[in-house]
Amino acid sequence: MVLCLLAGRGMWRAYTNSVDLKMIYACASTWLEGGDPYDSRVILDAFHRRGGDPDREFDPDRFVSLYPPATYALMSPLAYVSWSVARPLWLFLNLALVGATLVAAARFLGWRRPQRLALLIGLVLLFGPLQTSISQGQLTVLCLAAVMWSLLWLREGQMVLPGLALGLAAALKPQTAGLFVLMLPLLGRWRAFTVATAAGLFALGIGVARLEALGHSHWLAQLLENVTLYQPWGERGAMRTNDGWYLVLALHTPFYSFISNPAVVSCLVYVVCASALVAIAARARIRPIAALDPAAALVVPAAIAALTLLPMYHRFYDAIVLIIPLLWLLARLSAGLRSWKEIVVGLGLLVFLLPNSVAMIGVAVNPRLPQWLTDHRTWEFVVMSHQVWAVVAVLFGLLAALWEQPRAAAAQQTPPTGAGTPADAAGREKQGGTAGETDVPHRAAQPL
Repeated sequence: MVLCLLAGRGMWRAYTNSVDLKMIYACASTWLEGGDPYDSRVILDAFHRRGGDPDREFDPDRFVSLYPPATYALMSPLAYVSWSVARPLWLFLNLALVGATLVAAARFLGWRRPQRLALLIGLVLLFGPLQTSISQGQLTVLCLAAVMWSLLWLREGQMVLPGLALGLAAALKPQTAGLFVLMLPLLGRWRAFTVATAAGLFALGIGVARLEALGHSHWLAQLLENVTLYQPWGERGAMRTNDGWYLVLALHTPFYSFISNPAVVSCLVYVVCASALVAIAARARIRPIAALDPAAALVVPAAIAALTLLPMYHRFYDAIVLIIPLLWLLARLSAGLRSWKEIVVGLGLLVFLLPNSVAMIGVAVNPRLPQWLTDHRTWEFVVMSHQVWAVVAVLFGLLAALWEQPRAAAAQQTPPTGAGTPADAAGREKQGGTAGETDVPHRAAQPL
């Protein structure tokens, strides 16, 4: 059933359309050909030359370039093939990246039992944002894979590989992976942060240098104008002037139900997000997280993943990063930890599991509902903004867990009388016993 949903909602739509990939591919093709990837008409012409939608008329409102030059430089290899080849090729790459993400997640959790692996695979593939990312041809699957492998490499004590992966992912899609780069110094991984910064700036430098060398001097102004349109306060953002405002995943969305001033809403959102970041930074620096416990190692990245979705414009597919909080929840539950924090995070994540995500959107915009209900501000604030509140719930539960993490981790790492050493536990695991919250201890675990 899970594979059927993935094939129907994700793979088939990606193979036949890949809506978001069209823009990215067209812009990368334009950049590769030496054109201006922020000129809508030039982009569409490049798309037509490569076999994309020959009957499509020019519509500047539908063909808006929103990514930095680094994105198009990194995606330019895909532009060497025609659109009819690029579309299935990107689908295949996304599916391979999903597999790579699952491998990294299983290794991070230390899960090897078939039952646990089946649970992990099923929940990840049922995650609505993942299927939407695949169907739209989005870059978010690649970003998630880069983040997951970076976390695994960091846990194994490596610095260069996670820095490269996070830096290039942030250059590819800053609004999704950028905050994970800033997470590195919070964890004391300054070498990895230096590598990530250098890698990201190198990719950006290549993208910008080509545009400047070819005389495209107005690209930055056009990029800023385009991005402003899609900010939470922009015309196509979370304000009620946009008919699809309820699809915008940002903390601004519910507040516009009662506050019409964008400056006030933005100030409120940034204060909340900055406070959450300070709470994460204070805990990560003052009390380092123990790495032998997967849940303890994941709590800071999981909180960063939830926080990423709140201060700026995102869509449903960007919530794919919530797979990291999902892994944290699985690690906690497998360790026998069941408190209100796990319940809050679980309920928040439940919104994004199919078919819940689709059903709740259907209820929110159901035309059969009475107008007195759907026009009420409370309906907008609570029901139509439910995705935002789900992310807030996930972040709140993770912050609560983060601030009590050392005590919980110490309790878990102290073996009960007669339990023996971790090596003894691993031996019992091989003989069919248990080894605590994971199937086997993680090799060469370092503090994360």
